[in-house]
Amino acid sequence: MTPLSRRSFLAAGAGAVLLAACGGSDGSSSGGSDSSAQSLALVRFFADGTLEAGSRQRLVLGLADSEGLITSGAPAALTLLVSRDGRTVGGPVTAERHDAGLPRPYYPAYLELADEGVYDVTTEVDGTEAASAFTIVAPGADPVPGVGDALIPVETPTFDDDRGVDPICTAEPTCPLHDVTLTQALTEGRPLALLIATPAFCQTAICGPVLDVLLSQQERFPGVHLLHGEVYTRPDPNSPTTPVVDAYRLTFEPVLFLAGPDGVITDRFDGIFDQVELADALGRLPGSG
Repeated sequence: MTPLSRRSFLAAGAGAVLLAACGGSDGSSSGGSDSSAQSLALVRFFADGTLEAGSRQRLVLGLADSEGLITSGAPAALTLLVSRDGRTVGGPVTAERHDAGLPRPYYPAYLELADEGVYDVTTEVDGTEAASAFTIVAPGADPVPGVGDALIPVETPTFDDDRGVDPICTAEPTCPLHDVTLTQALTEGRPLALLIATPAFCQTAICGPVLDVLLSQQERFPGVHLLHGEVYTRPDPNSPTTPVVDAYRLTFEPVLFLAGPDGVITDRFDGIFDQVELADALGRLPGSG
């Protein structure tokens, strides 16, 4: 896949949804001038087509009105109803607000749906309904490695060898998570956290904040080797993507992979995560303390 087609795919997926919700000029965010009282929308914080049937999946949503994403005053929790073809699937699901260390709140819920297809999800906030839709795909249809898969070794750039990626990190200042290659880290027998994100060119404006969230846990979990991989080989979103992006077949960012000492993925966080959700997942990794 060429850099342009990879970026175009992203812009048509989660990136476009988030940018529209941020009050883009295309007018695709919902409601009128009094939107907080009249109209709300649920916003997907993940790329559609990444949730698979028959296993536990992480559905991550936000709230938006015509002014854009709601960043303050959001409810502490949402009660979600999932339906297909007008019929409710299962019981209500409670999604608690998460925003520790982030500029925007989000609501993660875990679902296990047996059948492929398009589903609707709705909630009610102060008497106003908000809705969205998402797709459940066949098992194995998501090409990105997930829970139970092994991390793929890649000779990622380091401070000693940029391996043709310049800069190796677009965070300012450069983050310290480029000390060894992913290949080398996988030989250490330590739990591993791999974040693939581009702070300077992120389509959802969350890559920098989630990198900061990851860095905030470095001292708390010294047993986990933290790594960051950039998305582009040059400081230009039209440049070729990096080998780690290609190896993991990514068409979206950011994405965080957590793996145990054996290199097998235990959690995958697409799009957004906060300090609370991350600390909980890191704490479950053997040898993380």
